[in-house]
Amino acid sequence: MIELTRPVAADAPHVPRDVNDIADVSRRGLGACGWSREEIEWLVIRLMTTRQILGTWEARGATTVSGSRISRLERREDAAPRNEYREKFMQSLAPIPGGESSEVNRNA
Repeated sequence: MIELTRPVAADAPHVPRDVNDIADVSRRGLGACGWSREEIEWLVIRLMTTRQILGTWEARGATTVSGSRISRLERREDAAPRNEYREKFMQSLAPIPGGESSEVNRNA
Protein backbone atom coordinates (compact mmCIF):
# COMPACT_ATOMS: atom_id res chain seq x y z
CA MET A 1 0.00 0.00 0.00
CA ILE A 2 1.30 3.44 -0.92
CA GLU A 3 1.01 6.11 1.72
CA LEU A 4 0.45 9.59 0.37
CA THR A 5 1.88 12.38 2.43
CA ARG A 6 2.31 16.05 1.87
CA PRO A 7 4.14 18.61 3.92
CA VAL A 8 1.94 20.71 6.19
CA ALA A 9 2.91 24.33 6.75
CA ALA A 10 3.73 25.05 10.38
CA ASP A 11 2.11 28.47 10.18
CA ALA A 12 -0.93 27.68 8.06
CA PRO A 13 -3.29 30.68 7.84
CA HIS A 14 -6.00 30.68 10.49
CA VAL A 15 -8.24 33.04 12.45
CA PRO A 16 -6.22 34.21 15.48
CA ARG A 17 -7.29 32.81 18.85
CA ASP A 18 -5.66 35.60 20.91
CA VAL A 19 -3.55 38.73 20.35
CA ASN A 20 -0.31 36.72 20.31
CA ASP A 21 -1.62 34.18 17.79
CA ILE A 22 -0.11 35.59 14.61
CA ALA A 23 2.66 34.07 12.52
CA ASP A 24 6.14 35.41 13.23
CA VAL A 25 6.66 36.24 9.57
CA SER A 26 3.47 38.35 9.61
CA ARG A 27 4.46 40.09 12.86
CA ARG A 28 7.93 40.87 11.47
CA GLY A 29 6.45 42.05 8.17
CA LEU A 30 4.01 44.39 9.90
CA GLY A 31 6.86 45.71 12.07
CA ALA A 32 8.98 46.32 8.98
CA CYS A 33 6.11 48.40 7.58
CA GLY A 34 6.19 50.56 10.69
CA TRP A 35 3.34 49.00 12.69
CA SER A 36 3.85 49.26 16.46
CA ARG A 37 3.18 46.39 18.86
CA GLU A 38 -0.09 48.04 19.92
CA GLU A 39 -1.23 48.50 16.32
CA ILE A 40 -0.54 44.83 15.57
CA GLU A 41 -2.62 43.86 18.61
CA TRP A 42 -5.49 46.11 17.43
CA LEU A 43 -5.29 44.46 14.00
CA VAL A 44 -5.36 40.95 15.49
CA ILE A 45 -8.35 41.88 17.67
CA ARG A 46 -10.16 43.07 14.55
CA LEU A 47 -9.33 39.79 12.80
CA MET A 48 -10.64 37.84 15.79
CA THR A 49 -13.91 39.76 16.01
CA THR A 50 -14.61 39.53 12.28
CA ARG A 51 -13.37 35.90 12.11
CA GLN A 52 -11.07 36.69 9.20
CA ILE A 53 -7.54 35.66 8.21
CA LEU A 54 -4.73 38.14 7.55
CA GLY A 55 -3.78 38.18 3.89
CA THR A 56 -1.50 41.06 2.96
CA TRP A 57 -0.35 44.25 4.63
CA GLU A 58 1.39 47.52 3.96
CA ALA A 59 2.14 50.72 5.88
CA ARG A 60 -1.43 52.08 5.62
CA GLY A 61 -3.44 48.96 6.32
CA ALA A 62 -4.03 45.27 5.84
CA THR A 63 -6.22 43.09 3.67
CA THR A 64 -7.82 39.81 4.71
CA VAL A 65 -7.77 36.72 2.50
CA SER A 66 -11.42 37.43 1.65
CA GLY A 67 -10.47 40.91 0.40
CA SER A 68 -11.75 43.05 3.29
CA ARG A 69 -9.62 46.13 3.93
CA ILE A 70 -8.55 47.04 7.49
CA SER A 71 -7.33 50.62 7.76
CA ARG A 72 -4.47 51.37 10.13
CA LEU A 73 -5.87 54.86 10.78
CA GLU A 74 -9.31 53.46 11.65
CA ARG A 75 -7.73 50.99 14.10
CA ARG A 76 -5.94 53.93 15.78
CA GLU A 77 -9.09 56.01 15.98
CA ASP A 78 -11.12 53.12 17.41
CA ALA A 79 -8.49 52.50 20.10
CA ALA A 80 -8.13 56.17 21.05
CA PRO A 81 -9.79 57.41 24.24
CA ARG A 82 -12.99 59.38 23.77
CA ASN A 83 -12.10 62.12 26.26
CA GLU A 84 -9.58 64.94 26.62
CA TYR A 85 -6.64 62.52 26.26
CA ARG A 86 -7.58 61.58 22.67
CA GLU A 87 -5.42 64.22 20.97
CA LYS A 88 -2.37 63.38 23.10
CA PHE A 89 -2.86 59.66 22.42
CA MET A 90 -3.13 60.14 18.66
CA GLN A 91 -0.05 62.37 18.56
CA SER A 92 1.98 59.80 20.52
CA LEU A 93 1.74 57.35 17.60
CA ALA A 94 4.23 57.46 14.75
CA PRO A 95 2.90 58.95 11.48
CA ILE A 96 1.52 56.55 8.89
CA PRO A 97 3.65 56.79 5.72
CA GLY A 98 1.65 58.05 2.77
CA GLY A 99 -1.37 58.82 4.91
CA GLU A 100 -2.66 61.01 7.66
CA SER A 101 -1.42 60.26 11.15
CA SER A 102 -4.47 61.22 13.16
CA GLU A 103 -7.96 62.63 13.22
CA VAL A 104 -6.50 65.80 14.79
CA ASN A 105 -4.18 66.45 11.82
CA ARG A 106 -6.97 65.80 9.32
CA ASN A 107 -9.13 68.53 10.89
CA ALA A 108 -6.32 71.10 11.16
